[in-house]
Amino acid sequence: MLGRRAFVVLALPPSAATGWAATQWNTTASGGAVTWSWRWMPAYDVTVVLRFDALAELMVLLAAGIGTLVLLYCASYFTDETPQLAGFAGNLLAFAAHLVARTAYRTGQIDHGELLFDELDQQLTQEK
Repeated sequence: MLGRRAFVVLALPPSAATGWAATQWNTTASGGAVTWSWRWMPAYDVTVVLRFDALAELMVLLAAGIGTLVLLYCASYFTDETPQLAGFAGNLLAFAAHLVARTAYRTGQIDHGELLFDELDQQLTQEK
């Protein structure tokens, strides 16, 4: 259907993350932080709190920015006849999303709900 042009569409989420991170530059460069919280499971008092500071900004700009560039490069590298292109494109986007999420976790930007993210991180990075 879209063929290799699907990579351009799939580059939109990481490019949006890069663009959003760039708009927060003044806040984080001056030592501030952007925080967001969500009461995920109120019955168990589990709240997810995300904190976006200068270190998180740098890592998101690197991970999402490079992910965007890689996806855009793939649009020109592959042909429409490349076998299993849709599966590869989806896996590549999932990998880029995992890099951004793992970066947030490893830089300490996730304050609550660590056990859930820790378990997911272990499962995704476990050697076979």
